[in-house]
Order: sequence, then structure tokens, then C-alpha cells
Amino acid sequence: DVQYIEYKSVYLEAKRYKKEYESGNPITARRDASPHHAARREASPHPQRAGRPSPSKAVTKADLRAAVNTILHGEDVNAAKPGPRLTPAKRRQIEAAKNYRATHCGCTLHNACIRSFVPASGGYRSAKALYVVLTRKGNN
Repeated sequence: DVQYIEYKSVYLEAKRYKKEYESGNPITARRDASPHHAARREASPHPQRAGRPSPSKAVTKADLRAAVNTILHGEDVNAAKPGPRLTPAKRRQIEAAKNYRATHCGCTLHNACIRSFVPASGGYRSAKALYVVLTRKGNN
């Protein structure tokens, strides 16, 4: 929700800024007060366009989508994520359920989890928890 609100505010700000540029109105006092826009406006090579962004600098929807993709698909995609870890005990429980199902013809994943489950320190607490994880990951 917070990320959506932030992206929406950036988009609406860019849209307002583009509208001001197209209408020829001066930029609002709030934007003039920004430290990012404190540079002297008289130094513009085009005095008639001083204070207005150039059309090539206006933020578009494509720019916003590209920024979102950069954030979502950056370098840290494969970094370690918080949450439950696959411990050796959990791996053994998963392998036991898969092996039981493979060796017993017609056995469902649910029954394989129930019949092969052995409690282990650091493993899943119940056969139901093991079954939920296997169905969620598609490891059946």
C-alpha cells in the first residue's frame, strides 16, 4: 500500500508538472522552494523557457514503469529473503514423503506426508505442515 501511494504521488506530480508546462503557467511556489530547483533560472540558454522543464525532461508513464521494473528486478532479486529456511531436517522430511509416494503405487501426496512423517528437530512440526509446503511449492 505504501509503495502504491508513493508511485501514485510521483505519477500525479509528474502529470501536474507536465500540465503546467503545456499551459505555459509558471511553476508553483512549492516547487520553487524545493532545494533541487534552487539553481538560477536566468542561466537558462532559452530565456523564454526559464523555469519550465524541457519536453525531453518530462516524466512519462514509460519512465515510471521503467523505474518500477528497475526496483522490482534489480540486482537483489536473488538475495537471501527473510522467512522460513529449508533446513536439512526439512529436506529429509520432504525426501521421505516423495520416496514413500514413489514406492507406493496410487498413494496421494497427502497420504504420503501422513505415513512418512517423522518429527525432527528443525523440521516441520506436523504432517499437515509438510503437505501444505509441498502443495504450495508444487513439489509433488
